[in-house]
Amino acid sequence: MTSRKKGLPGGLLILPLLFLFLMMPGQVKAAQNSCEVTIPVQIEVSGDKIPDGETYQITMEAVTKDAPMPAQNVQERKNAGSISFGPMTYTVPGDYQYKISQTVGKTDRFTYDTSTYLVTVRVVNAENGTLKSEMWAVKDGSETKSGTISFGNHYDTPKSGGSKKHHHSSKTEETTVTPVTVQTLQTLASPKTDDSANVLLWGAFAAAALLGVAVMILITVRNGRRNEE
Repeated sequence: MTSRKKGLPGGLLILPLLFLFLMMPGQVKAAQNSCEVTIPVQIEVSGDKIPDGETYQITMEAVTKDAPMPAQNVQERKNAGSISFGPMTYTVPGDYQYKISQTVGKTDRFTYDTSTYLVTVRVVNAENGTLKSEMWAVKDGSETKSGTISFGNHYDTPKSGGSKKHHHSSKTEETTVTPVTVQTLQTLASPKTDDSANVLLWGAFAAAALLGVAVMILITVRNGRRNEE
């Protein structure tokens, strides 16, 4: 009598395969049902003759618990320009909030923007079954939503030469006074013209007096001669 080996019924083998087949489309859909978000930040610096090489540091912190975070939540950049946080991947619809701020530096003559932005990333279901996102930021002290995050710093350009320039300015003032002094001396010297006129006047009087004396002498001499005759 031929013995038959007992094995699993064919139906039982099909069930695990069918289960795996049904699960695979769901896993693929979950992988596709996500979206990525990158948050850009602009660093600006105003002023004249801004020194090269100043480093600016921007920090991003999660406000919403378990919110996706970028690989680096602290970004640094030399000089003005742009940086970005991300990409960050979202798989669950909802609102995710973050705070973005700039570290206050210590470089002399720089004024750093101390603003803090509350950034909201809203993830929603799209019509095609995937996820889509939108983002906005609100600056502290404001209620206006903005699509940009910008930190405005300022460099106070020193006055030319500093204290030395001030000393040079004092010398300039002395030089400016000099023409006035010369003009005053010229004004004081001008009476010499009147003195010359006075000398001529006195000379005229003296000449007239001498002439009178000469006339008197002449008359006296003539009278003397007449008496002798």
